[in-house]
Amino acid sequence: MYCRVKTTPTNEGRSERRLSSVFVRHSLGRREEKWRRITGGLAPPALPHYVCLMKRFPDATDAGAGARELAALAQLVVETSVHLTRFVRRAVRSSPPPALSISGVRALSCVAANPDISVSDVAQHLLVGVPTASKLVDELVARKFLTRAPDKRDRRRVVLRATAKGRRMLATAARPAQRQAVALLAELEPAKRARVKAGLVILRDLLTRADAESSHA
Repeated sequence: MYCRVKTTPTNEGRSERRLSSVFVRHSLGRREEKWRRITGGLAPPALPHYVCLMKRFPDATDAGAGARELAALAQLVVETSVHLTRFVRRAVRSSPPPALSISGVRALSCVAANPDISVSDVAQHLLVGVPTASKLVDELVARKFLTRAPDKRDRRRVVLRATAKGRRMLATAARPAQRQAVALLAELEPAKRARVKAGLVILRDLLTRADAESSHA
């Protein structure tokens, strides 16, 4: 099972409180103990993803140095994703008023990356309630960014797809963040940029595979 980082399209303080509240609901004692044991006493990251990450580790009494290193790397990935989400959100807010809210962009991006998913799947990916996801999808369909159609395998199920107009909107929405990312990466020397690229390509491919496995689970 895999999870995605959840932030809410509000100010950073409210976003952090939301993350903490989700973490509290999922913070099961046994999983927290296992995290602390593997990492040598580190506090678990204040994100629901640590629950999913912990499912990847064996229930050994002494996980060993290799597992501790893996746990520390997993925590770094989750923490970095939070900073990256904030970076993108700031970039979008500093640009002219967007045609879509950040929540709308996230929902549209989710469907574009996972064709033929349902509203409940969108809610699960975004870690929001089904009514919230349904409202976002209704807006995107009304604006012709998404289409709805019966599932060919199960006519009782309605699936979603991004339209060409929706994909163009995603490309436009990403430009402010891309421009600021260019300025940020320009501060690195070429060798470091190459290392960042190599690491991101590996992580992107890993997460793409995880998404595919999750959608077929």
